[in-house]
Amino acid sequence: MDDASIKAIVAEIEPLLIDRTPGKIFQLGPLSLAIDFRLRDGYLFL
Repeated sequence: MDDASIKAIVAEIEPLLIDRTPGKIFQLGPLSLAIDFRLRDGYLFL
């Protein structure tokens, strides 16, 4: 993934994650993770 894509994703999710504590972190494979961000209004899948 290039830097511009990462910056765009961060800009989009940053307001949703301010003052939040992440929940569980699941390792799906050697190079992939799933993080429970505890969003009340739905889910976010990256």
